[in-house]
Formats: sequence, C-alpha cells, structure tokens
Amino acid sequence: MISFAARLKKKSPSMSYGHGWIIGADGKLFHPSRSQSDLLQALTTRKKVNTWQSKVQTLCNLVRANVSRH
Repeated sequence: MISFAARLKKKSPSMSYGHGWIIGADGKLFHPSRSQSDLLQALTTRKKVNTWQSKVQTLCNLVRANVSRH
C-alpha cells in the first residue's frame, strides 16, 4: 500500500531540479549563483512609482477616450 504522502509526491512536479536550480514563474530555470548580476540589477533598479499625478493623467485619458466615442 502506498502512503498518501507518496501519492502526492508522485503527482506534484518538483519546484527545483537539484543543484540549486529553481523554476521561475514563467517556467524558466533559474540558478541564483549564475544569475547574481541579474538579481542585483533587479534589486537596484528603481521602480516606477505610481504617483497621484500619473493616476490623474490616466483618469483624464480615460475620460477623453469615452468622450471621443460618443
């Protein structure tokens, strides 16, 4: 008789391939020690801050688009 945990292990794909490889959200393999420069670049890159001005601009663009349709 196979235990419940063994059945789950057989049906669930492994999230890692050994030797440090990890499956990313997009399905690509990722190895932390081989991708340190990419990781550091992502951590140091400034992200676009969604300020209230950009939200107002987006709202104005949506209103203009709706007005031009009618």
